Amino acid sequence: MLFLLIGFETVAVARRQVALLAVVMAIPFSPVARATSVSIPMLALSFRTHDQGLGVAVMTWAGTRSGVSVALALTLPGSPYRQHLLVICYTVVVFSIVVQGPTMPASIRRLQARYAQSLYPRGLQ
Repeated sequence: MLFLLIGFETVAVARRQVALLAVVMAIPFSPVARATSVSIPMLALSFRTHDQGLGVAVMTWAGTRSGVSVALALTLPGSPYRQHLLVICYTVVVFSIVVQGPTMPASIRRLQARYAQSLYPRGLQ
């Protein structure tokens, strides 16, 4: 039902002019904000292990956004910025589903390989 609402709202929003710069900036800003929101609690709880960076990287890339953020965006009251916020939210959700989701296994493999290289110097492998 939620994605049906997304489809209807996207058709309505697509016909209006949207701030393209805000949409383009939202895509890289989203993982940066996620990395910050994951790193601060880990630092506050003093999880100072060698693989802390691996955990932050995986949790950042795995932080896909979808149903909750779209539902919250749809409940925004009418304002001049509502349409822009909806488009930005949809853009981040689509990026998350189309890019972050399918690349998750490869990202974890690449991070595990880097982690293994840092644990075992080249002479010990």
